[in-house]
Amino acid sequence: MAFGILFATVITLILIPSLYAILEHMKYRFIKVDGYQRKGEPTAPAV
Repeated sequence: MAFGILFATVITLILIPSLYAILEHMKYRFIKVDGYQRKGEPTAPAV
């Protein structure tokens, strides 16, 4: 029982940063593609 909880905790701690990194990468790619599609506008997102 305790081993299962420990295992799940470790997996979660490993997965959360990688999921966050993937989301950031996807967001950056979408912004770049969006910027390329609209030629007149810069690729950087409006803050």
